[in-house]
Amino acid sequence: MNLFAPPRDLKSRVHVSIVDALGLKPRSNTWTERHIGRPIHSFLEGPSFDRDGNLYLVNAPFGQILRVRPGKRVEIAAEYAGVPNGLKVHKSGEIFIADRENGIMRMDPVSGRIAPFLGRDRIPGYKGVNDLFFRSNGDL
Repeated sequence: MNLFAPPRDLKSRVHVSIVDALGLKPRSNTWTERHIGRPIHSFLEGPSFDRDGNLYLVNAPFGQILRVRPGKRVEIAAEYAGVPNGLKVHKSGEIFIADRENGIMRMDPVSGRIAPFLGRDRIPGYKGVNDLFFRSNGDL
């Protein structure tokens, strides 16, 4: 007995190639050697949209926050010394980043400035954060 009909197939297509748009080339660092074992151009996570339709993503091994604008323009919104695992856009417009090495970071989407919000030194037994969620009242 089936309770639900099988899902219908949806045709997919590439919206934009981040690798091509930014000219990313495979490279190595400690993260890629430990987790992948070979050079890579990107490891994208944490897709989140802001109210203007910009799509933000993290490129975890290379400490990058990427932005895809509605017109398909891809840019590096910020780059810093960290391992961003995910991000969410707060209703204020600020971007909060779950960073494996640094804790929870905050990014100004206009300037690209990244600053600690809740550093690993303030989180007892810190093992790393992977993602974020905001309640409807704005609580993280």
